[in-house]
Amino acid sequence: MDLLKDIVVTLWALSQIFWPIWLFGLVMIVIKMAMTYRKNVRLAKAGIAEIDKLGGEDFEKYLEMLFRKLGYSVKRTPYHGDFGADLVLQKNGAQTVVQAKRYQRSVGVKAIQEAVAAKDYYQCDNAMVVTNSHYSQQARKLAAANKVELWDRTQLVDQLLSVQQDSTHLASSGNGTIDQQMETNIIPRTNETTPVCVACGKTVSAKVVDYCLSHPEWFGGQIYCYTHQKRVRYHSSQSSI
Repeated sequence: MDLLKDIVVTLWALSQIFWPIWLFGLVMIVIKMAMTYRKNVRLAKAGIAEIDKLGGEDFEKYLEMLFRKLGYSVKRTPYHGDFGADLVLQKNGAQTVVQAKRYQRSVGVKAIQEAVAAKDYYQCDNAMVVTNSHYSQQARKLAAANKVELWDRTQLVDQLLSVQQDSTHLASSGNGTIDQQMETNIIPRTNETTPVCVACGKTVSAKVVDYCLSHPEWFGGQIYCYTHQKRVRYHSSQSSI
């Protein structure tokens, strides 16, 4: 009985000495859990889980749409024989080649080498590699030495969230249910073969698709029928005032 009492007294004494350490550890665990939760929420909002499921070609299409929303003119190269560039961007007089890597593992130096070679081949000013994953340390060093811009999973999520916020602002600037129907998720619907208006679902022609995609400053890479093109252009002009 005395032994048990001694043990209890000893444990109590130790708890009085070490409780700040235990409290600090508990606080750190809570902070880590909160940061993990916040990160998961951001990834969910960005649709990153859907991006991870895309094939290589669909990932290129997704990036084409994303860059159009960011105000770039975009040309997608042939899926095979692209000489290391999946997209060629143009904005403010500068051209950039983009190497798209939809990976489940880290991206290595080969992607950087391809981007550098593509920059010279397409006679562009800049080179970029975009991935839904991460880069190896060697790849980052080579990119820094050759001034290749890198977007990893974090940068990709940040850019996706930024265009979603812009689309949400545009959709909320009107007053009717039509604006509420505007789609803000830019991930392409790979199971759809017929182009439709994102506002009403009406089937549109190839001419309408080309017109909308050639004017990202108005439509942000989305497709709208003739009726809703007027409404979207009106909101775009109002927001720029």
